Amino acid sequence: MVCTVYDLTLAGLVIGLAALAQDPQSATGRLRPEPTTPASHGRWEPISAVGVPSPRVASTAVFTRIDGTDQLIVWGGQDAVQLPFARTGGRWKRGADAWSAMSVAGAPPGRARSQALWTGHEVLIWGGDDGMLFLDSGACYDPLDDRWSTMTKVNAPTPRWAHAAVWTGERMLVWGGSVSFFYTTNTGGLFDPCANAWTTMSQVGAPTPRHSATAVWTGNRMLVWGGFSSGGGSLGDGGSYDPATDTWSSMSGVNAPSPRGFHGASWDGSHMLVWGGLDMVGALGDGKVYEAATDTWTDMSPWSAPSARLMATATYSGVETLIWGGSDSAGKPLGTGAAYDRAEDKWTELATNGAPSERYGHVAAWDGARMIIWGGQGAGINAWRSDGFAYTPGR
Repeated sequence: MVCTVYDLTLAGLVIGLAALAQDPQSATGRLRPEPTTPASHGRWEPISAVGVPSPRVASTAVFTRIDGTDQLIVWGGQDAVQLPFARTGGRWKRGADAWSAMSVAGAPPGRARSQALWTGHEVLIWGGDDGMLFLDSGACYDPLDDRWSTMTKVNAPTPRWAHAAVWTGERMLVWGGSVSFFYTTNTGGLFDPCANAWTTMSQVGAPTPRHSATAVWTGNRMLVWGGFSSGGGSLGDGGSYDPATDTWSSMSGVNAPSPRGFHGASWDGSHMLVWGGLDMVGALGDGKVYEAATDTWTDMSPWSAPSARLMATATYSGVETLIWGGSDSAGKPLGTGAAYDRAEDKWTELATNGAPSERYGHVAAWDGARMIIWGGQGAGINAWRSDGFAYTPGR
């Protein structure tokens, strides 16, 4: 069986968009301000290609810091045209620039489009799809012991993919997603890894059902925004969830971003940044900044912003949000990006010399000093990547 679930998800939403008349500055054909000439920013370096996981797309990744060992953990994804999806992974240790394989003993069934979160001790992996079914299973991975343990399915959310998930410091919050090829949900759950137990999340006041929303953790609330409805329409609203009281509240829609999904989002300690994505016309190249304390949205400068795209990664460096990669409206992978400084409301182009080849569906993580990019889908059918690069910001 030939399975291209991840590619079909992208193609199904952008089909016909390549026929749109497109402005050279915008994949959607919309007018954009003429940018100033940006100065390039930072440098790229390849990471080891020895012992890497197989080429794949739609995998998960976290960066850990435990007992002085800093490592990128990559697991799952689609790595073959036949089923099953990958249930393998690898660990890249930053200090040694070396890969090692993860144990497959006790690993969950192979899957793509799952969510992975780092607790400080374990990697939590849950949900996704195996190429035929949506999943309600998960597992906990201990990188010190290279050991898997199974998550309980008692009271777990219904099977789904393209859901949102955050780590609170105590529990994993899972919300929304697709529960079939035709329906989305606005249900969710809270998972306590210490007790290996799920608690059902309230739906009262929750945003409408959707998949491909983004979620960030503010320190006391989960902010969910955007995504696509069951009918495929893009959404321009969101909600704020307090796990301490199991309550939802709405987010202001005044000056909010236009409806979209497959956008990037980051949290900088006080603000959520939403940028790019896809609406019913095509790829987007704009964004907004949400201040949680005041429930207000403000514009992001369009000058020197990246070209319009969906499925780019958004990685916060501690100073800037780094946008990289993704796809244009026609499904063409991109290999460029830019850094956004909220304090200055300023974009700076990321260096292109030595940059990774064009791709989307890759993973990105911040290692404390650099953005690590790995894997993804390049141009062409099943053109999966197994290479990685480290990006060091700098001016």
